[in-house]
Amino acid sequence: LQGDAAILDILRRCGAVFTRTAEGISFEKAPLHGVDIDLADCPDLGPILFTLGCFCSGETVITNAGRLRLKESDRIEAMRDELQKMGARIEVDGDTVHIQGVALHAPNAPLSGHNDHRIVMALAVAAIASGLPALLCGAEAVDKSWPAFWNVLRGLGAKVELSTDKTNEFDIKA
Repeated sequence: LQGDAAILDILRRCGAVFTRTAEGISFEKAPLHGVDIDLADCPDLGPILFTLGCFCSGETVITNAGRLRLKESDRIEAMRDELQKMGARIEVDGDTVHIQGVALHAPNAPLSGHNDHRIVMALAVAAIASGLPALLCGAEAVDKSWPAFWNVLRGLGAKVELSTDKTNEFDIKA
Protein backbone atom coordinates (compact mmCIF):
# COMPACT_ATOMS: atom_id res chain seq x y z
CA LEU A 1 0.00 0.00 0.00
CA GLN A 2 3.03 2.27 0.38
CA GLY A 3 3.49 4.42 -2.75
CA ASP A 4 7.26 4.25 -2.37
CA ALA A 5 7.13 0.54 -3.28
CA ALA A 6 6.77 1.69 -6.91
CA ILE A 7 10.53 2.27 -6.93
CA LEU A 8 11.23 -1.38 -7.76
CA ASP A 9 9.07 -1.29 -10.90
CA ILE A 10 10.66 2.01 -11.93
CA LEU A 11 14.15 0.62 -11.39
CA ARG A 12 13.28 -2.50 -13.40
CA ARG A 13 11.98 -0.36 -16.27
CA CYS A 14 15.25 1.62 -16.18
CA GLY A 15 17.18 -1.62 -16.69
CA ALA A 16 18.12 -2.48 -13.10
CA VAL A 17 18.74 -6.16 -12.48
CA PHE A 18 17.79 -7.44 -9.05
CA THR A 19 16.39 -10.43 -7.23
CA ARG A 20 14.46 -10.70 -4.00
CA THR A 21 16.11 -12.83 -1.35
CA ALA A 22 15.14 -13.82 2.17
CA GLU A 23 17.43 -11.04 3.42
CA GLY A 24 16.08 -8.33 1.11
CA ILE A 25 16.94 -7.36 -2.45
CA SER A 26 20.20 -8.11 -4.25
CA PHE A 27 21.21 -5.81 -7.14
CA GLU A 28 23.62 -6.52 -9.98
CA LYS A 29 25.52 -3.83 -11.82
CA ALA A 30 23.60 -2.94 -14.97
CA PRO A 31 23.40 -0.02 -17.41
CA LEU A 32 20.37 2.18 -16.77
CA HIS A 33 18.29 4.06 -19.34
CA GLY A 34 15.74 6.83 -19.02
CA VAL A 35 12.02 6.09 -18.91
CA ASP A 36 8.76 7.98 -18.47
CA ILE A 37 7.61 8.05 -14.84
CA ASP A 38 4.16 9.09 -13.65
CA LEU A 39 4.54 10.53 -10.15
CA ALA A 40 0.79 10.83 -9.44
CA ASP A 41 0.66 7.88 -7.02
CA CYS A 42 4.18 8.11 -5.55
CA PRO A 43 5.11 11.80 -5.09
CA ASP A 44 7.51 11.13 -2.21
CA LEU A 45 9.81 9.34 -4.67
CA GLY A 46 10.30 12.57 -6.62
CA PRO A 47 13.68 13.64 -5.21
CA ILE A 48 15.36 10.25 -5.54
CA LEU A 49 13.93 9.86 -9.05
CA PHE A 50 15.62 13.14 -10.04
CA THR A 51 18.86 11.56 -8.85
CA LEU A 52 18.11 8.31 -10.68
CA GLY A 53 17.48 10.22 -13.91
CA CYS A 54 20.97 11.72 -13.74
CA PHE A 55 22.47 8.21 -13.85
CA CYS A 56 20.32 6.91 -16.72
CA SER A 57 21.39 7.22 -20.34
CA GLY A 58 19.01 9.24 -22.47
CA GLU A 59 16.06 11.16 -21.10
CA THR A 60 13.97 10.53 -18.01
CA VAL A 61 10.60 12.29 -18.06
CA ILE A 62 8.71 12.70 -14.80
CA THR A 63 5.06 13.69 -15.20
CA ASN A 64 2.43 14.74 -12.65
CA ALA A 65 5.16 16.23 -10.45
CA GLY A 66 3.18 19.30 -9.32
CA ARG A 67 2.57 17.97 -5.79
CA LEU A 68 6.33 18.13 -5.22
CA ARG A 69 5.97 21.91 -4.94
CA LEU A 70 3.77 21.50 -1.84
CA LYS A 71 6.05 19.44 0.39
CA GLU A 72 8.61 20.55 3.02
CA SER A 73 10.23 22.48 0.19
CA ASP A 74 9.51 23.05 -3.48
CA ARG A 75 11.14 19.74 -4.32
CA ILE A 76 11.16 20.40 -8.07
CA GLU A 77 13.10 23.64 -7.74
CA ALA A 78 15.29 22.31 -4.92
CA MET A 79 16.40 19.20 -6.80
CA ARG A 80 16.88 21.06 -10.08
CA ASP A 81 18.94 23.81 -8.43
CA GLU A 82 21.09 21.48 -6.32
CA LEU A 83 21.74 18.83 -8.98
CA GLN A 84 22.62 21.56 -11.49
CA LYS A 85 25.48 22.48 -9.13
CA MET A 86 26.81 19.01 -10.05
CA GLY A 87 26.28 19.48 -13.81
CA ALA A 88 22.84 17.87 -14.15
CA ARG A 89 20.72 18.84 -17.14
CA ILE A 90 17.17 19.29 -15.86
CA GLU A 91 14.37 21.21 -17.54
CA VAL A 92 11.01 21.91 -15.92
CA ASP A 93 7.87 22.51 -17.98
CA GLY A 94 4.96 23.02 -15.59
CA ASP A 95 4.39 19.72 -13.80
CA THR A 96 6.72 17.78 -16.11
CA VAL A 97 10.45 17.36 -15.53
CA HIS A 98 12.97 16.34 -18.20
CA ILE A 99 16.31 14.95 -17.00
CA GLN A 100 19.14 14.17 -19.40
CA GLY A 101 21.58 11.55 -18.17
CA VAL A 102 25.03 13.14 -17.94
CA ALA A 103 28.22 12.56 -15.99
CA LEU A 104 28.03 14.62 -12.82
CA HIS A 105 30.96 16.62 -11.46
CA ALA A 106 31.82 17.76 -7.94
CA PRO A 107 29.42 20.55 -6.97
CA ASN A 108 30.61 24.07 -7.68
CA ALA A 109 29.07 25.26 -4.37
CA PRO A 110 27.83 23.64 -1.15
CA LEU A 111 24.60 21.69 -1.61
CA SER A 112 21.56 22.77 0.40
CA GLY A 113 19.12 20.29 1.89
CA HIS A 114 16.36 22.95 1.86
CA ASN A 115 15.28 21.73 5.33
CA ASP A 116 13.76 18.69 3.59
CA HIS A 117 14.67 15.13 4.58
CA ARG A 118 14.04 13.65 1.13
CA ILE A 119 16.13 16.33 -0.60
CA VAL A 120 19.03 15.66 1.77
CA MET A 121 18.88 11.89 1.22
CA ALA A 122 18.59 12.21 -2.58
CA LEU A 123 21.56 14.60 -2.75
CA ALA A 124 23.65 12.32 -0.55
CA VAL A 125 22.90 9.41 -2.88
CA ALA A 126 23.82 11.56 -5.91
CA ALA A 127 27.19 12.45 -4.40
CA ILE A 128 27.97 8.90 -3.30
CA ALA A 129 26.81 7.26 -6.55
CA SER A 130 28.87 9.68 -8.63
CA GLY A 131 31.95 9.10 -6.48
CA LEU A 132 32.31 12.82 -5.87
CA PRO A 133 32.91 14.77 -2.68
CA ALA A 134 30.18 17.19 -1.64
CA LEU A 135 29.41 19.49 1.25
CA LEU A 136 25.74 19.19 2.20
CA CYS A 137 24.25 21.89 4.44
CA GLY A 138 21.17 21.22 6.54
CA ALA A 139 21.82 17.50 6.65
CA GLU A 140 20.07 17.12 10.02
CA ALA A 141 16.72 17.22 8.18
CA VAL A 142 16.96 13.42 7.81
CA ASP A 143 16.07 13.18 11.50
CA LYS A 144 12.41 13.69 10.50
CA SER A 145 12.10 10.28 8.86
CA TRP A 146 15.36 8.32 9.23
CA PRO A 147 17.67 9.46 12.03
CA ALA A 148 20.06 6.55 11.33
CA PHE A 149 20.49 7.51 7.64
CA TRP A 150 24.10 8.70 7.98
CA ASN A 151 25.11 5.67 10.03
CA VAL A 152 23.56 3.35 7.45
CA LEU A 153 25.54 5.07 4.68
CA ARG A 154 28.73 4.71 6.73
CA GLY A 155 27.89 1.02 7.19
CA LEU A 156 27.73 0.68 3.41
CA GLY A 157 31.21 2.17 3.07
CA ALA A 158 30.45 5.85 2.43
CA LYS A 159 32.70 8.41 4.07
CA VAL A 160 30.39 10.87 5.78
CA GLU A 161 31.70 13.37 8.29
CA LEU A 162 29.79 15.89 10.40
CA SER A 163 31.40 19.30 10.27
CA THR A 164 33.22 20.11 13.49
CA ASP A 165 31.90 23.68 13.51
CA LYS A 166 28.40 22.50 14.53
CA THR A 167 26.73 23.87 11.39
CA ASN A 168 25.08 20.54 10.61
CA GLU A 169 27.02 20.22 7.39
CA PHE A 170 28.03 16.79 6.20
CA ASP A 171 31.07 16.22 4.05
CA ILE A 172 30.29 13.28 1.77
CA LYS A 173 32.93 11.26 -0.02
CA ALA A 174 32.35 8.09 -1.99
